[in-house]
Amino acid sequence: MRRVVMLAAVGAVSVVLVGCATARTTTAGTTTAGQADSTTPPAAAVPAPCRPDDGPGGILRALTVQHLADRDRVVFQFHGRDTIRAARTAYVDEITEDPSDRPVPLLGKAFLTVVFHDARLDTMAIESDPDKIVRYEGPVRLTPRFPLLRELAVTGDFEAVLSFGLGVSRRAEIHTTSPRRQACLILDLS
Repeated sequence: MRRVVMLAAVGAVSVVLVGCATARTTTAGTTTAGQADSTTPPAAAVPAPCRPDDGPGGILRALTVQHLADRDRVVFQFHGRDTIRAARTAYVDEITEDPSDRPVPLLGKAFLTVVFHDARLDTMAIESDPDKIVRYEGPVRLTPRFPLLRELAVTGDFEAVLSFGLGVSRRAEIHTTSPRRQACLILDLS
């Protein structure tokens, strides 16, 4: 009996994990979520970090990376409940800091910039009470050395523009998902 219960629990966890790695891609190559059409992935496809909260919108809450069987994933989770999209996601010749334009060294042979408007690492510029400041407390550089995603760094937090640089092993296809009302952007490289 104990073995059957244990196997059932392992099976349930496997279903959840497989569901988390599932995403549907539109013909334009952009993954969408939360829309009322056939491209909406099941609820289990939204990773655990993509949960809304009542914090101040546009403040980075978590930055996570994950290697899946067929892709590498970056999840940009912000406080708040508003759907968030990157204003710019593009390959560039070199990653530079915003606003200084100093080069940012990253592992990889190709480089991708991801820029969010109305986003920042903390509320210092908009909160006068130091006790109420909300800050991103996580790492500003990750070096997972995955097959595609080699390294990731925050490259700018200036005038409500939050920028990231990604070093990748090659120019990969970019798929993004912005779950509705979850202040989260999921970026998949395949």
